[in-house]
Amino acid sequence: MTLNYDITGEEEYGVSESVKIDGSAGTGKSTQILLRTEKFLKQNESTISDICLVTYRNSLAEDIIDRFRQEELVSDGFRPERSNIGTMHAICNRLIRNQTDVDVSNKVSWYEKKLFCNQVGIQYSGSHNRDRTGGKELFRIFNWLLANKKPPEELPQSMYDDVAEACEKNVDIRRLWGEWKQFKQNPPAGKIKSLDSGDELFDFDELLLLVAEQNLTPEHAEMVIVDEMHDVYPAMNDVIQIWMDEMDDTTFVIAGDKHQVITEYMGATPQFYESIDLPEIKLPKSYRCPESHVEYSHQVLSNYYSPPDIDSESSAGQLTEIRGARMQYQSAHDNWRITQKENSPSQLYDQYVSEDETAMFLVRSNHQAGGIARSLSDEGIPFASDSVEDWHSSGLIDIYNGICRCLEVPAEPSYTFERGIVLDVDKTSYIPTEELTDLIEATPSQFVEDTKYDCLRIFDDLDSYAISKLHNVFTDDFFDELHSNPIQMLLGTADKTKLARLAHRHNWNPVDEDEVSVRILTIHASKGMQADNVFLYDGIPYRVSESIQGSDNSGRNECRTWYVGVTRSSQSLVVVRNAFDGYESSPFLPPVNSVSQLNGSENV
Repeated sequence: MTLNYDITGEEEYGVSESVKIDGSAGTGKSTQILLRTEKFLKQNESTISDICLVTYRNSLAEDIIDRFRQEELVSDGFRPERSNIGTMHAICNRLIRNQTDVDVSNKVSWYEKKLFCNQVGIQYSGSHNRDRTGGKELFRIFNWLLANKKPPEELPQSMYDDVAEACEKNVDIRRLWGEWKQFKQNPPAGKIKSLDSGDELFDFDELLLLVAEQNLTPEHAEMVIVDEMHDVYPAMNDVIQIWMDEMDDTTFVIAGDKHQVITEYMGATPQFYESIDLPEIKLPKSYRCPESHVEYSHQVLSNYYSPPDIDSESSAGQLTEIRGARMQYQSAHDNWRITQKENSPSQLYDQYVSEDETAMFLVRSNHQAGGIARSLSDEGIPFASDSVEDWHSSGLIDIYNGICRCLEVPAEPSYTFERGIVLDVDKTSYIPTEELTDLIEATPSQFVEDTKYDCLRIFDDLDSYAISKLHNVFTDDFFDELHSNPIQMLLGTADKTKLARLAHRHNWNPVDEDEVSVRILTIHASKGMQADNVFLYDGIPYRVSESIQGSDNSGRNECRTWYVGVTRSSQSLVVVRNAFDGYESSPFLPPVNSVSQLNGSENV
């Protein structure tokens, strides 16, 4: 199916010419990449194997591959993992594997980092996965040194202060940096099962450095596409520049937006994108953001920049500002207290989000995501998140759905002489194996026909199991108890309170995990995403506030960060103020009522 859009700038710059596509949030950079690539393949009778596509998001690569399959430009046997399509690190990994004898198969993981920290006497793990520890701060520094190709002597003082504070002592970064290099070159093979004597470990950014050092380029690539070029940092930029210098006969398409550079802490800067010397195509219209959102985003940018000259496809949309329910973190109990129901995240969800609509709750820090998660969980609203344990990683949706499907089985099955147990259920009804195994794990052993271990082994190679055969898995008492007390019968390892709230909200109807429409994200994690409704929580940590006051570059980066936040919504944008104790208001979010045209939206 052909997209109903034209290729912008094609009359002046054909699809075989190298170009830089400059587009603000929602202006269709990904769509233009897809259209140019598709026409390039058809015009030059090329195949997808002749394309190198560097993406910030794997989802973009998947979208393009799916589209090309529809257009019969990709064979059924095409394997993306063997192509030059993917993230920069994945592509560099393939180049090293295919063009050199260097074995980079052993990548550094959290385990090796913890092992090293134990060796040098620094704590790596905390009580919780997201605890700030000396070891994690140390490896944040190591990542920065690699990404920026800098020696320890050029480490920013603020980063040193962070690791010293977390370690509660002075830290010799130069010595530890040298010891970490030695550790990777000669890792303790006896303590790492996957390693043999003589094997080396590699950090992900070392893949970029190897490709740049050896001038490795994607072989036979007729077209190279770099999406989200504004996100590159020095080690990544070097690879792209080498490719552009070495691949004279290749068409390059570079897409980005200097106003969306928000990873300054990794060395990203608008200068890398601006320095790309190619004919520039400016995308003139936002297809995502309503007019009032565009105007508001321009006010955010105007703190440091001249806003882009773009129009909006839509004059509809709602822009609202409210005072949020107060959320307080109680460190003694590792829990969040929400002081009122009114304007809490769950109440905002019920008020603004209609059925079949998507929603994002955006915060500045991972810590704040915990308060949002508490409110949504209390009301049985499933969500996905990279910042906190979500409903998928906890297994609760699988357990809940497993119960829903088991409830199809009557409490008292019928018996016949010829057929044994007869369950009055649809013979074509199946329960996904993942749901069934999670439910078995959460069920007391006396309700399982066999030992749990033997029972679970049966399903290793199955995708689903017939509901009509569940009497082979569970005892008769299981179904009787299930119908009378479906949640309290479970083991204490399952969060029964959350399951009860999920059941109350969804009335024992299964929840499609792939269609969970709510995300809790930091603004940084929301890059490249959009939702119908966005709840943007004002509030920056004290450390960020200090950084803004002490550095013009930090101020610019923070301004761009909030610009990204206010440009994620296609319908409703709700700016939520004063919700978090211990956080300061962002100086880059102006009052919503300062926007000259709000298209009928109400502002508080």
